Amino acid sequence: MATKSTKTALLTAVFCSALALQGCSEESDTNSQASAPQTAVTGQASTNASSNLEISGFGPNPVKAGVPFNVQPDQQAALWVRVDQSLDGSDATVYLNGVKLQSYISGNLITAVVPANLYAKAGQYTLHVAGSKGNQSYQSGDVQFIVQ
Repeated sequence: MATKSTKTALLTAVFCSALALQGCSEESDTNSQASAPQTAVTGQASTNASSNLEISGFGPNPVKAGVPFNVQPDQQAALWVRVDQSLDGSDATVYLNGVKLQSYISGNLITAVVPANLYAKAGQYTLHVAGSKGNQSYQSGDVQFIVQ
């Protein structure tokens, strides 16, 4: 069983990672728009969702095949997604190419760890956010995450 100090250290590390990604999100957002405009949200929320969610930004986009991006202290790649509402207190998750990513929530910003196999090959991969809070579920439309 984890001690209180271990839990505190773990929460601090997650919070700092989220802040670090948020800090690079402003730069990545600007760079993404300059090099390759982000695809507008397409599609609708699933029929079982009782609330729509809209992705207002994400990044980095594009990324290079096989090259880690937004590298975290544990050497894993990470992406960020900004949505149009706070998801604090929910179980929001980022999905990339149908794969559920380990995700962290801070207000309307969600960061997620991206396994290397998901950016190993060039292509366009669908990205969306889904989850629930209480008895209300939600899902965003898809955006295109580009691997060059």
